Amino acid sequence: MLKRLILIYIGVFLIGSSLLFLMVDKGALFSYMVAFISSSIVILATFKSYENIVKKRLAIDNRAFEIDDRDYISKIEDPYNLDEDNEEIDLKEAIKEEKKRLKSQTSLKEAAITGGKGFSFNRIVAYGVLVAGFLFLLNRGYLNLYFYLPALIIPNLIAVIYFASEKK
Repeated sequence: MLKRLILIYIGVFLIGSSLLFLMVDKGALFSYMVAFISSSIVILATFKSYENIVKKRLAIDNRAFEIDDRDYISKIEDPYNLDEDNEEIDLKEAIKEEKKRLKSQTSLKEAAITGGKGFSFNRIVAYGVLVAGFLFLLNRGYLNLYFYLPALIIPNLIAVIYFASEKK
């Protein structure tokens, strides 16, 4: 899935770079190239990070589903079997257990896997590339915001259009 998106990015990058090479100065071309590449890296790193989070979360949920013999949805809706009449359950005790469960909602292992959703080494490196590219262009005098800012937006638009067309 991401391989086709990468190929689309490469194609758009090459077409845009070729056109700008023929029409504008070196600063505008470098601004476009750095912004497009760094924005593409950020988007791809973000998608990969979220893909890994979803896979890990599915693995946790699948293990929980395999271990429990009750229907998983009914376990979520009625964790104390309050709908069943064959068993007496103390409601006060059930409320206390639910409060304890809510206070310690996730185990340490699950929190380590899914709790660090905002932290991803790939995304931090990608944003570092974005900042380093901007600073490079600024320090060398190549920064042209008329080409830099649209080049930051183009990969986002490509990703939105690509994933919107994938759903159909």
